[in-house]
Amino acid sequence: MSIIGDIYVKSRADNYEKIYSKNNINDYALVISEESQTEYKKVYTIKTIGNIKNKKFILKINKNNKINLNYGDLIKVNAEYEKPSVSRNYKGFDYSVYLKSKGIYGTIYANSNNIELLENSHINIIDKTINDIRNVIIDNSKKLIQKDTISGLLIGILVGDTSYIDENTENNFKDSSLAHMLAVSGQHVAYIIIAISFALKISKLGKKTGKIISICIIIIFMLVTGLTASVFRAGIMGILIILSSLFHRKSDIYNNLALSMIIILFTNPFAIYDVGLWLSYAGTLGIILFQKPINNLFIIKVKNNVLQKIIDFIKEMLVITISAQIVIIPIMALNFNQISIMFWLSNVLASPIIAICIIGGFIVIFISIIYFPLAQILIIPIEFLINLLILIAEKTANIPFANILITTPRPSFVSLYYIFLIAILYYKRGSKKQYKIEKIIINKIKNCTKNAFILLVMICIVSYGIKIIDKKLYIHFIDVGQGDSTLITTPSGKNILIDGGGSDSTYNVGESVLLPYLLDRNIKTIDFAMISHFDSDHCLRSIYNHRKIKC
Repeated sequence: MSIIGDIYVKSRADNYEKIYSKNNINDYALVISEESQTEYKKVYTIKTIGNIKNKKFILKINKNNKINLNYGDLIKVNAEYEKPSVSRNYKGFDYSVYLKSKGIYGTIYANSNNIELLENSHINIIDKTINDIRNVIIDNSKKLIQKDTISGLLIGILVGDTSYIDENTENNFKDSSLAHMLAVSGQHVAYIIIAISFALKISKLGKKTGKIISICIIIIFMLVTGLTASVFRAGIMGILIILSSLFHRKSDIYNNLALSMIIILFTNPFAIYDVGLWLSYAGTLGIILFQKPINNLFIIKVKNNVLQKIIDFIKEMLVITISAQIVIIPIMALNFNQISIMFWLSNVLASPIIAICIIGGFIVIFISIIYFPLAQILIIPIEFLINLLILIAEKTANIPFANILITTPRPSFVSLYYIFLIAILYYKRGSKKQYKIEKIIINKIKNCTKNAFILLVMICIVSYGIKIIDKKLYIHFIDVGQGDSTLITTPSGKNILIDGGGSDSTYNVGESVLLPYLLDRNIKTIDFAMISHFDSDHCLRSIYNHRKIKC
């Protein structure tokens, strides 16, 4: 099986390399996205259907060109192709890997002379319907809510499109550990299944018919939200659970997780590099493994039934949040150099609100298609709740020390962390009554965990010892694009930064390039900062003004 997988991945990688060798793309293509815009470009996603079969590209056209494309247009493109850039610095962002995880082969730069529009709406009925549904949700959200901040957030919640959300709001959601609410995930699918089940129960349709309808709606929802890793995982698992009950078979959560991963990786093996995929699976696994043990730690009983229900609800939200965070903390640290301390507060406050917004939002959008004036009345409480959600994100994001900026942890420390979690899970199970085969397996896992833990501790000690002994002068020349930046680490451990790229109106080099570079080098303190001159491509303002970097 491993050999087959290796061959498959190698063949997919070769497909990318064949495209990377080109300087020009001359082919027929379909426009498979709506237009988005940057400061100077109109941007589309296209899929070639001629000599190059079923390959996705980003198409960029200058804004001053008169040509405008729509979803489903058939075009002939003959323009310059640019392969994606690779990491230019130590552990830097690799754009080619990112695009591979999305199944995209690179960027085509064109003007009106390079593109010939052959036919409008040259697309199958299913894709057209899915796109129309998505556009109805987006357009009606804008019509129902006039304020862009609130309508943009509703669109993000319903279809996972964050392009309509302003930067400040999006940053608040990230800093308050609520960003997962803007990326359609298992939470959304679960609420949709609950809403569908309730609606079908009222309609008194047969159980079998109801389950088939539920599967169809989940598939439509997955397609409308763009088949992101998190929604793909949640959708497949939801369908598998429904199918198991439909065929009267027991559903196994671990098999469902594994099968959904196999399906995703078969579709695109490079999705393994998608951080969203890792967060989705890690969070789900955390809830499965730790929800019950953590729940047993919080046993609160009161005599008042109403108060008990409120306490149980809050406890459930808290336990689910903590269970997921236990597993995803190292992933967040590795990829975002950030650990949230107040995640439990923001999620407990926001979870009941997001549930109402998801279910209520879809109901109101559906009603707006039938009778728009009624939807305008029903959207008022949804609008209020979204405002409250924005307030929660803003307040929790600005709590002092709510988020801690950390240097990138070593792989050995991350491995130790997960081995420790495994040891906790299997420690008590070894003492319980078990079948012989189960006891043998658990004992083997415990022994392997113990040996791996000892080995990794030794590696960490040796690595730390080498770091202490290492008293050399290091000079790093950092690629910041236009401009210069040099980092000097002295034998005494002092860090000197000469220039830093700075930032301009379009791209913050210091925040996006230099800061991650420093954190990956385990540097959080700049002892001396020197600026050769105050042009924007040399100035350090984005680093020494950063609230969590000492400079």
